[in-house]
Amino acid sequence: MRSGLWILIVVIIAGLVVGTLLKQRLEKMEMSGEFSKLQEITQIEDPQVKISRLKQFIAEEPPGRERQYAYRALASEMIQTVKDTSGFENFAQTALDKEDDPSSLAMIYYWLYKIRSDSSSVRKLAGSLLEGKEAASWIYNYISWDLAEKSQDLDIALDLCDRAIELATERMDSASYIDTKGWIFFRQGNYDEAVKYLETAVSLLEEPEEEILRHLAYASLAAGDGDKAFKTFKSILILGEYDYARSALDSLMTARGYTPQQRKQFDEAIWKERMASARFADAFTLPMLSGGNYEFKPPLDEVTVINFTAPG
Repeated sequence: MRSGLWILIVVIIAGLVVGTLLKQRLEKMEMSGEFSKLQEITQIEDPQVKISRLKQFIAEEPPGRERQYAYRALASEMIQTVKDTSGFENFAQTALDKEDDPSSLAMIYYWLYKIRSDSSSVRKLAGSLLEGKEAASWIYNYISWDLAEKSQDLDIALDLCDRAIELATERMDSASYIDTKGWIFFRQGNYDEAVKYLETAVSLLEEPEEEILRHLAYASLAAGDGDKAFKTFKSILILGEYDYARSALDSLMTARGYTPQQRKQFDEAIWKERMASARFADAFTLPMLSGGNYEFKPPLDEVTVINFTAPG
C-alpha cells in the first residue's frame, strides 16, 4: 500500500540517524580512550575471570556511565552465562547499600527485577526501590509498566509510576509515565480514570505517538465513549496502516451503519490527511564501510526507498 512506503522511509531514516549518532559516539569514545578498560574486560573469554575483573572495575571506578555499563555487563555474565542468580543477587544487595549513582542504582534494580518472579519478592523489591536511595526515573516506570502488562500488583505499580512521574525531567518522559499510569487504571477496570490520564499524556506529546493513542482508544471504548474511540482510532490510522485500528474502525462504522460510499470517502479523507501531515526527510551524510561518504538529498517530487542491505 502507498502508506507502507512512507512508514518504511521513516523507519529507515530513523535507523540511519540512530546508527550514525551511535557510530559517532563510539568513535569519540575510541579516540578519547573512554571505555577502553571496560571494553578490554568484556572481551575476556573466561567467565569467572571476567566477573572478577568487572567487580574490581565497579569497586574502583567513580560514578558515571562506565560503572553503570559495568553493572550491566556483570549481571549479564552472572545471570545469563554462568547461571549464578543467587551470586548476583547477593552482590547486588550489597551494592545497593554502597551505590549512590541514580543510573547505576536503576541498572541494579533492573536486573534484580528480571530474576524475580513471584509476587511477594516483586513487592519486596518494589518496596526497597520506593523507600531506598533515589534511582533514575526510568526504572520506576519500567517495573510499573511491566506489572501493568501482567495485571500483577497494580497497587504497587501505581506507587512506582507516581515516583517516575515525580522524577521526570523531560516532556516525553512525563507523557510516557502518565501513559503508564493510565494503562494501570485500565488494567484495574477504572476506565474513566484511564481516559483522564491518557488524554493528559496525549496532550503532552509534540508529535502523535501510536502506542499512547492506542491506549486512549481502547480505554475510551471500554468507558463507553464510542465517539472518542472513533476519533482516536482515526488519528492512529492517519499515522499509518495499523491493522487493529482499521479493524476497530470497520466495526464502529458497521455499528453506525456506514454505506460503502461513506467508507470510501472515509478512506480518501484518511489518505489526504496522511499526505498533509507527511514531511520530507532532512538531507544526511553517512560514512561508508568502503570509505568516503554517502550523501542523500531527498527529492521533493517523489518517494525514495533506500536499501542499504542490497549488494552493491
